[in-house]
Amino acid sequence: MLLALAFLLFPLSIGIAILRYHLYDIDIIIRRTLVYVPLTAILAGVFAASIKLTQALFAGLAGTQSEATTVLTTLIVVAAFEPLKGWLQRMVNARFKEGPDPEQRWKDYGQQVRDVCRDERRRSQRQAAAGRSGCRLRGTGRGGLPAAGRRDAAGPHARECAASPR
Repeated sequence: MLLALAFLLFPLSIGIAILRYHLYDIDIIIRRTLVYVPLTAILAGVFAASIKLTQALFAGLAGTQSEATTVLTTLIVVAAFEPLKGWLQRMVNARFKEGPDPEQRWKDYGQQVRDVCRDERRRSQRQAAAGRSGCRLRGTGRGGLPAAGRRDAAGPHARECAASPR
């Protein structure tokens, strides 16, 4: 009895660990399974019922069965597939919503830091180049700092040289 319980609990504990710690990205497989299995069952049932119904209606009206009813029913079921899939997908996503991904948040933060450092490096390179050529960047005061309340239409990369007329 105890051995049977151990055989039952071992796979159960592995399954819980996989789901809890997102091992093997099994969440994606579970979500897709929870969408496509009911979707396939619903579509098979709707398809079989609608084929029987349209054939019975056509046989009652025309007196014979036709392949056109099967084609028409297939087109209707295919047209209904995408909205039904979207509805099931929203229900599964609402039930198995992913929490925030801390690893992705750190990656995004690292990218923001790299962007700020790159912008600062470019700004200091522009200021250094402007200082070597005897020019200053438009819109900047002493030391390359922004002049108070000044906005030039030429943009931040435009330069003013001491020799050029204003």
